[in-house]
Amino acid sequence: MTVQSIMTAKPLTLRSDDTVARAAELMLGHRYLILPVVDADGRCAGAFDMWDLLALLLPKAATLDHLVPDLGFLGDDLPNLQAKLKEIGGQPVGPLARPDLPLLKPDMSVVEALLLLYRNRTTLPVVDADNCVIGVLSYWDALAAIANKK
Repeated sequence: MTVQSIMTAKPLTLRSDDTVARAAELMLGHRYLILPVVDADGRCAGAFDMWDLLALLLPKAATLDHLVPDLGFLGDDLPNLQAKLKEIGGQPVGPLARPDLPLLKPDMSVVEALLLLYRNRTTLPVVDADNCVIGVLSYWDALAAIANKK
């Protein structure tokens, strides 16, 4: 069995020029934690995830090597977070996309893909020979196949 047999084909993706606001909208609307980012030719440019979005909303010092242990001193600051999301919403996701995730190949074995899922703890893009995104493999896809529910 290969990755192609258990992946989600034709996944929802972000274009490099899509905005942070668009990414947030898609994540919220589909309850996705991560979306592959593709260039104008459909080639994988990386991934943008909920943790990237949260890092943009938090004070920079809070995201640097536990420099600030907690933010309890800020109190309830929902209006400021909403304003921050509006402020950063127009930024393109391309420069923010993480290019460090491994890319799966459709002919890769399922057990090899499981190891990469385990090590990276996130949904992984599946790309063809031209590096174009043709699918994603999530832990849900893998579990459904293993439990024979797909």
